[in-house]
Amino acid sequence: MTLPAFLKEKLEVKESNKGNFKDKCLQVLEQIKHFNEEKYKQLSTTFHAYYDNENIQKKKIIGFYGQLVNELKQLRHTATSVISESTQKIQETVDSAKAEVINKSNEIAQKVKDKTEKAIKEVTTNINKNINDAKSKVAEVQKSALSAKKSVEKVVKEKASEAVKKATKKASAVVARATEKKTVTTKKAAPATTKKAAKKVAKKAAPATAKKKSTKKK
Repeated sequence: MTLPAFLKEKLEVKESNKGNFKDKCLQVLEQIKHFNEEKYKQLSTTFHAYYDNENIQKKKIIGFYGQLVNELKQLRHTATSVISESTQKIQETVDSAKAEVINKSNEIAQKVKDKTEKAIKEVTTNINKNINDAKSKVAEVQKSALSAKKSVEKVVKEKASEAVKKATKKASAVVARATEKKTVTTKKAAPATTKKAAKKVAKKAAPATAKKKSTKKK
C-alpha cells in the first residue's frame, strides 16, 4: 500500500541539494523526525556532535548522509508495513462488524418475520372463528325460524281444522233445525189441506146428488 501524498513529499530527497550535504542531512533528519522522534534525537545529536562543522571531510558527511537515507528508508518501510497492517486490521474489524450487523439484521428480520406470521395467523384464526360462530348463529336462527314456521303452520292448521269443525257443526245444527221446523209445518198443514179438499169434493158432489134424487122422484 502506498503512503499518503504528504508522507511522500517529506520522504523525498531533493536532487537540487546535492552540493550541500549538511542541508541534506538536516532535511533527512526532519523527515526521520516525522516517523520516529527518539531515532531523530539520537541521529540529530550525532550529526551536531561530529558532522556539523566547517572542517568535516566531505567523505564523512556523505557517508553520514547515506546512513541517514538508509535509516529513513527503513523507517519508511516500517511505517508502510505498520500502515498496511493497521489498514488490514481496520478492514478486518470493519468486515467483522459488518458481518455482525448483517447477522443481527438477519436475526432481527427473522424475528420480525416470525412475529408478523404469528400475528397474521392469530388474526386469521380469529376471523375464521368469527365466521364459524356467525355461521353457527345463522344456522341456529334458520333452525329457530324453521321451527317457528312449523309451529305456526301447525297452529294455523289446528285452528283451521277446529274452525271447519265448528262451522260444519253449526251448519249441521242449522240444517237440522230447519228440517225439524219444516216437518212440524208440514204436519200442521196436512189436516187443513185434507179438510179443504173434502169440502171441495162435497161441493162438487152436491149438485150431482140432488140431480139423482130429482130423477128418482119422476
